[in-house]
Amino acid sequence: MPIGVWSVFQGYVTPARLPSIQTLTRVGAWGGVVVVGGLYMVQPWDWLAVQAGLKKEEK
Repeated sequence: MPIGVWSVFQGYVTPARLPSIQTLTRVGAWGGVVVVGGLYMVQPWDWLAVQAGLKKEEK
């Protein structure tokens, strides 16, 4: 029987060391807060509008 990817992964990282769903959710939520905060600080709204095609680039 061939060794599966999950078997190899379980051999290197035991289930006790894997993060729980709650931890992943919490980290993901704080990551979203950091991204939104960074966008608010930089405020690249004109650049984003040009990239999305909502605004023509000024020459």
